[in-house]
Amino acid sequence: MVRPGTLQDLEQVNEIRRQVNDLHVNGEPTIFKSGFSKEMQEYVKTFIGSDTKQLFVAENDGNICAFAMIEIVVKPETPYAYEQKFLDLQELGTNESCKGKGYGKELINYIKQYAKQNSVNQIRLNMWSFNEGALKFYNKMGFSTFRRHLRLDV
Repeated sequence: MVRPGTLQDLEQVNEIRRQVNDLHVNGEPTIFKSGFSKEMQEYVKTFIGSDTKQLFVAENDGNICAFAMIEIVVKPETPYAYEQKFLDLQELGTNESCKGKGYGKELINYIKQYAKQNSVNQIRLNMWSFNEGALKFYNKMGFSTFRRHLRLDV
């Protein structure tokens, strides 16, 4: 079952977020800091009770198996681009013990419905190239690449 997250969910959500952070630290150790600071743990609170941000959780028997943190973003028109309104999928993670059981898919389907209810017709996210498992999942869910960030180490 997917539902909006509450303050009571934070301990379990942050455990999954710590797992995701560890994945990032291993994938890009020169960018991501090891550990899971108090500031990182507190950040998720800004997604509860907000008008534009939401925390969603997928649970099974009272255990949080996956979570998503989303924000509705409106970028005003500029001389270069039309106004853009989209749902930014900022974080999504599945507990290691729950992977492969459909919780991520449930979350994406829930988020799609939430977007439609809020007159948003596009979901965007960014991810790191080392995270091949996430890319495979997002492609399977219908996401496609529309922009790339490149780097050159010198």
